[in-house]
Amino acid sequence: RDEYDFRLNAGYAFGSGLSVFITPSYGVRRYDRTPDSAGAIRDSDIFDIRAGLSYDISGVTFAEFSAGWFQQRFDDPDFADSSGTSFRGRLLWNFTDLQTLDLTIDRTIDETTQAGVSAIVNTGVALGIDFDIADNFLLNTRAAYRNASFEGGSRDDDTLSGGLTMTYFVNEYLNATASYDYTRRTSNVAGSDFQSNQLRLSLKIKL
Repeated sequence: RDEYDFRLNAGYAFGSGLSVFITPSYGVRRYDRTPDSAGAIRDSDIFDIRAGLSYDISGVTFAEFSAGWFQQRFDDPDFADSSGTSFRGRLLWNFTDLQTLDLTIDRTIDETTQAGVSAIVNTGVALGIDFDIADNFLLNTRAAYRNASFEGGSRDDDTLSGGLTMTYFVNEYLNATASYDYTRRTSNVAGSDFQSNQLRLSLKIKL
């Protein structure tokens, strides 16, 4: 498929790090195969408008949040229009010179080619904390939760994930990384649950 997105961001700064903004957007989705193997026409147009504010609290702490409304209109008359509240937020907090907290929340609509489903509305929250253990050693921890609601169907998925990454900088040209990621999905559709454990080791050379 081809995806085209047009977005405008207009805002006003009040000073002292506070500003307000409005973000209207328009998206086009055009699939190469229309109709698809299930006989569905998945071409659509997406409208989204959000308003919000951002605040640079202290030079080391930044917060931003916006909320609004989205609607996705499908060319296929068998697909009902999808609409609802959209939002996006982020808090970035350097609570010490060596530790950073990054908290994000969002609600978006995503494409799918699953038969009988027009789109997937994803709502999630993610938290990451970075630690500078030493000048050449970094530690990153992360955790996230995401709910996927399948529009036009009854399926509903909840996904929990977490992970840990350690990076050791041997010198300016060489670093070694070890990471562990865990994912668990629970679904109201039989046979769609799963758990995943992944361990990665990597060595990177920069020239």
